[in-house]
Amino acid sequence: MRLKLRYLAVWALVGTSIPINAFAVDKPINFPKTCIEGRLDNGLRYIVMPNQAPQNCVELRLVLRVGSMQQSAMQGGTAHFLEHMAFAGSKQYPRLSMIDSLETLGMQYGRDINAMTGFDKTYYMLTVPVKDRQSSTLSRTLGMLKEWLCNLTFTDEYIQKERGIILEELRQYDIYDPFYDLKMGNNVYRRKLPLGSIDDIQKVTKADLLDFYHRWYTPQLAAIVAVGNLDALKTVQTIQQLFGGIQPRKLRGYQVYPFKHDKGISISTMLDTLKKGEQLEVMVPHATVISKTITSTTQKLRGRMLISALNKRASWMQGSVDFSDAWYLADKNFFTLSLQGSNKRELLQRLERVVACLRHTCQQGFSEEEMALLISESTKHLASIDSEQSSEAWCEDFTDYLIAGDRKLSTPEDVELVREQLAKTTAQQLQTILTEWLKAADQTKLVSYVQRSGHSLTKQEIAGIWHCAKNQKVEPYVYTPHVESVEEVKPTPECLAKKYVFAPLAIAKETHYPQTNTYDIVLKNGLRLVLRPTRDESGIFTIEGFGRGGTADLPDSTYHQYAGTAGYIDMGGLAKVPYEQLSDYMAQSGLSLGVNIASYWHGFIGNAPTTKAQEMLNLIKEKTHHPEVNETEFNETKAEEVASFGTTTPLQMLLKQDANRMLTNLRDSIMGDAPSMIRPRQTCQDLERQDIHHMTAYFKSLYADPAQLTIVIAGDFDADSMKQVTAATLGSLQSHNIPTVYREVRNVLPNQRATHVIDSHGDEQTTLHILLSGNYEPSLRTTLTLKLMRELLQKQLIDIVRRRENLTYSPFTDLAYHGIDGHSYYFDLILTLDEANVGKAEKLIQGILTDLQTHKVKAETLENIKRSFRMTKAKTLTDDATGAWRGEIVGRLKNGESLADFENYDELLSSITPDDVLQAFKRYIHQKTITILKLKGKS
Repeated sequence: MRLKLRYLAVWALVGTSIPINAFAVDKPINFPKTCIEGRLDNGLRYIVMPNQAPQNCVELRLVLRVGSMQQSAMQGGTAHFLEHMAFAGSKQYPRLSMIDSLETLGMQYGRDINAMTGFDKTYYMLTVPVKDRQSSTLSRTLGMLKEWLCNLTFTDEYIQKERGIILEELRQYDIYDPFYDLKMGNNVYRRKLPLGSIDDIQKVTKADLLDFYHRWYTPQLAAIVAVGNLDALKTVQTIQQLFGGIQPRKLRGYQVYPFKHDKGISISTMLDTLKKGEQLEVMVPHATVISKTITSTTQKLRGRMLISALNKRASWMQGSVDFSDAWYLADKNFFTLSLQGSNKRELLQRLERVVACLRHTCQQGFSEEEMALLISESTKHLASIDSEQSSEAWCEDFTDYLIAGDRKLSTPEDVELVREQLAKTTAQQLQTILTEWLKAADQTKLVSYVQRSGHSLTKQEIAGIWHCAKNQKVEPYVYTPHVESVEEVKPTPECLAKKYVFAPLAIAKETHYPQTNTYDIVLKNGLRLVLRPTRDESGIFTIEGFGRGGTADLPDSTYHQYAGTAGYIDMGGLAKVPYEQLSDYMAQSGLSLGVNIASYWHGFIGNAPTTKAQEMLNLIKEKTHHPEVNETEFNETKAEEVASFGTTTPLQMLLKQDANRMLTNLRDSIMGDAPSMIRPRQTCQDLERQDIHHMTAYFKSLYADPAQLTIVIAGDFDADSMKQVTAATLGSLQSHNIPTVYREVRNVLPNQRATHVIDSHGDEQTTLHILLSGNYEPSLRTTLTLKLMRELLQKQLIDIVRRRENLTYSPFTDLAYHGIDGHSYYFDLILTLDEANVGKAEKLIQGILTDLQTHKVKAETLENIKRSFRMTKAKTLTDDATGAWRGEIVGRLKNGESLADFENYDELLSSITPDDVLQAFKRYIHQKTITILKLKGKS
């Protein structure tokens, strides 16, 4: 078969009637020059692009321009049902063997293997680990996309299984938008929701699935997207070989439906007695601008420019108003104006004023000064557009393009062309856009009203406001130019400008771990320094310090006097630099620093330009050893807290009564995650005894011994230079004559089986938490073993409770562990299901635990999970992932794991055998001490 290729940097005419000379006026937006787009003779499209973010990974998508909108009146829910069946058997991969095969690559179902059905699209997603561009894995997984497109099988057994799973999904589904019905309107979209209804799903037959599949899963409506660590040309050849022979089907009855609303005014009201004020929103559906070309992209940006202009005029409109314009669904945007007020009368008055001001703007337009500012801001925004993004993000952009035609600005040439057109924007062009939006408002207005009082809002009232606004006289808008003050360059405070001379003797021990490129340094005064240079090319580093010692170490008698110390220290500057002066200097220099005191840890976190490393280290030294005592601010805050002590706000009452919050607090208190919850309740006398001088002394005592402090620095820096400046600066801290010793923390956990029930106050289903807890000695190998156990528990929950028994849609196994600060762990098995099925689920889980404690896991299954661990680590800890590296190192050290073990991560992971896992289930799972938490739903 002949292959049709084209690089997206060169435009080719495909199925268009635009004349050639039109491109002199308008041109399509290009994708990056390394991107290849093509179409096979059977109609299947493809987009292939190499990308190294992240490395060793390829994102694959099968994108179909078909969703629930192509269902017949009798096929409700069929498109989504079919998506589920794609994972339940094909000709080459019967039953669930496709998932099993993908998991042998280190992929996980739900994370790396997933799918989605919408109104106008269905797409299947694979995140595939590949060692290099020559890997055969890519060809194998592309073959699975072909299975989805044309080789699915529909067995009666799996249709029934998936029916039960989908019904559970429906029962758990929540839109979380009280005005969803208003926004959707009364149209064909409302009648063809992708999930369907419970009645729809119960009626779906095998014949329905086959009819929909054979009618719509055809190459003309399909596209392959491949982005990541791949050879583009070889990937295109593979796509041609795999998909070129698929015969297209005749498309009959395929339609693209406009998203329509009834003409006139539609109103939806919600009562919220906890709100301080009321809110009114008017949403105006209007045509979406598709960013296909330079001109259409410019037009879309002009819409954003208009929104910016209107929001700048909010004070002239004399109301708490906010304007926005965003895509909602299909071919429609919502132009929205949001108003805040104390009551309905005030809201309607403000609405009349705002509408009158909008009509005045349509007639009078914008001044030259306004336009100059708007154009300047818009063109500056274009400078921030970056073509470098993750493979997953590129796949999202390409999917939008394939479904709707939207293209992302990604080349400097196109950015410059759009910039040139934006710079020529006139006030008349913005007036025209606003006029079109207001004409659309004359056709349809969707009004949402959040009220406190229960008073109704009528269509007549809104219509009357809109009519009166036409005749209301509005004083002309007077543009007041914003005069940017020339910022005075703040001199570096003397204490932050101090420089220290590096002496090699300041370092007592240094180890470099080449696999992780981590430097572990111990200074002569005992302070530990860990450096991880990255290649993010930001010129910035992030720094986090931590040490043992926190509020949980305080006695009950003084706990409440010191618990808020970190917040008050952050309110001040330095002893030698007042807060205002320090704040101005830090903002000017790009420095940020915050201190914290948790239950068992104290520390700080911040970031700074690498060129300001000396100043940042001086700031840390001064903040931890010589903080400002901001007595005035402290006394004012303390007086306010004493005055309001004992009063409960409506929000606090709501949070106190929230069932999910109650369950989380109960779990945390039982598992030892919240030491503060077992303290005596705070009294007003505790507040009155608080003293900022005592708090400051307590804070400084935490940093008195540098041997208690570990500092982790990651970012764009030279390791040797950062080592020298840090060792010289922090090595000057005086060592403690008597080492600080904190007690070992070992959480006390349940020693017998217990069940706790909380009423969900009306939820349809019960949420079940099954907690399996215990104590352990921390090490990386133990942590990895616990994580392997978690994955095995999760796999069993999905295989048995979800797939086999259809009791829940999305069971989840969580794992929490605390090394140094608890020597404890717990697994949290979470299921949402009908209350009637709770007993059965508990018995199934008991059987799962017993099986895992008596039978060794298959070596192949264990190895698949290990591959997924390696894949996740490779994806997350890339050489430019500064924040991820800092968080990873801090987390492991706090957990009592060694950097030497982390250097040998792969070897340690490989050393864990099926027998080790079996023994771990026996050692760490105690069925006699299970804790069950129930957020009880309706029976």
